[in-house]
Amino acid sequence: MRIRNFIALLALIPLIAGAWQLQPSAFHISIIDGEGALNNVQGRLAREPVIQVEDRNHRRIPGAYVVFDSPKSGPSAVFADGSNHFAATTGADGRAAATGMRPNNVNGSFNIDVHVFVQGQEIGHVTIHQSNVPPKVDQIANNLQPSNANRTGEVGAAAAAGALGIALADEFSVNGAPVHGNANLQNGTEVSAGAKPVVLYLHNHGEFLIGPNSSVLLSEPNSLIIETGAARARQFGSWRMGHAGVWVVGVGDDADGVISISPGSVEVASINGTVNIVDEAGKVLKTLKSGLVFVFPITPVVSGAGVGATGISAGHILLIGAAAAAGLVGLGTALDLNSSTPPTSQ
Repeated sequence: MRIRNFIALLALIPLIAGAWQLQPSAFHISIIDGEGALNNVQGRLAREPVIQVEDRNHRRIPGAYVVFDSPKSGPSAVFADGSNHFAATTGADGRAAATGMRPNNVNGSFNIDVHVFVQGQEIGHVTIHQSNVPPKVDQIANNLQPSNANRTGEVGAAAAAGALGIALADEFSVNGAPVHGNANLQNGTEVSAGAKPVVLYLHNHGEFLIGPNSSVLLSEPNSLIIETGAARARQFGSWRMGHAGVWVVGVGDDADGVISISPGSVEVASINGTVNIVDEAGKVLKTLKSGLVFVFPITPVVSGAGVGATGISAGHILLIGAAAAAGLVGLGTALDLNSSTPPTSQ
């Protein structure tokens, strides 16, 4: 009888142990900083990733063990000890940061994988997306980074039926009316940012950042017209963005591009992947790879329909390396983006 009871107790041990297993669903991991960050490869500057761990009741979890891993090749960054691996422990505020992060000199986007452990058991992981860019791209796009990254992606499906998407920020305006939080977007909606960027989540997989003090207009079919300032397509989906009849479109799912309007000229940059500059008919005027910038003047034309543009001229081409420059002979001036030499037009 005693032997049978002993065997029965042994059979219960795995069940008892399982009951004490931590449930990952009991925890929530938020990205506090670093999501969508642009790292200047020349300045060796990087936005350090920060995560926060809470329980299901939103109480901060101190003492969690957090591991940050960046790629060992291609676009990447190293941490304080010079390696691609960094371990930290959450403090009383439930937060952990990968300190001393420095980008390498390879342009393009990369992921930082973050795994969180409590009492020796992994309770979840998140991925932080960042991009390494040369100084000129950083100059154009440095205000086009998420200001509250832990909200990114959480409202992608929250738009009302029939809406083109949703806008999200602490403060912005829609068709001139002030908005706090979020707003549904329709065809013909004008969105204007205040002091901070506005995130747009659009149907057909579009995700855009509207720069501070910038204004855009949504138009069918799947068009984002930049009226003033700058915008970044973190994910183009089936969308295009443009100004004065010239459009920027992404090639592939990894395309990440910027368009910035200034008096008399437009700057287009590829943060990652390939972006094309096209005309109204869809003809490709210029193709940009990661880290490249194209600057072209625009000539306003005033008509009853408003202000348009006669087209683009050769403009300035800023490239990295002689091989890339050779492919654009006759179209402008090729420069190393890490150089401080100003471009000259031809």
